[in-house]
Amino acid sequence: MDPAFHIVSGMVIAKALTGDHLVAGALMANLPDLISVPFSYTVKFRLARKDRLTHFLSDFKRFEQSGIAVSPDLMRVYHGAHNLFFWAIVSISLLVALPPPLAITLSLCHLSHLLTDVHSHEKDYASRPLYPLFTSSISGGRNWTSNKLVFFGSWGLLLIIAFFVLL
Repeated sequence: MDPAFHIVSGMVIAKALTGDHLVAGALMANLPDLISVPFSYTVKFRLARKDRLTHFLSDFKRFEQSGIAVSPDLMRVYHGAHNLFFWAIVSISLLVALPPPLAITLSLCHLSHLLTDVHSHEKDYASRPLYPLFTSSISGGRNWTSNKLVFFGSWGLLLIIAFFVLL
């Protein structure tokens, strides 16, 4: 899903479990993208045609909606930040550094990103939970950038949950 979705998810989880730490929850829920998206966009900006703004925008949109990798290095960075091993390393680090209730909450915020991406990513960006040991992927068969049902359905469900958490 989009970064805003992950941010709001993290805030909702943090609010529900601790009543506080919304910013930390948002950051942890978006951590995989904070690591991989800057690199991803750099590669896509470099590859997009720059002769006219309309060509650049159409190329960039095509890269975003295709679900196809534009660079093997990009996929290593992307899947390196979007797997259960990275999540486990981050979670253990949190448990060492923070009180257990907060560490567990922030770990769940991070995990929410991985779980949400299963149904909203496909092709080369499909979830590979055991990367780099296994490259098998799990795909919901939908790309949130091009499938309105996935995009609006996910946001609708999140907003309903947020409503009940904030009551």
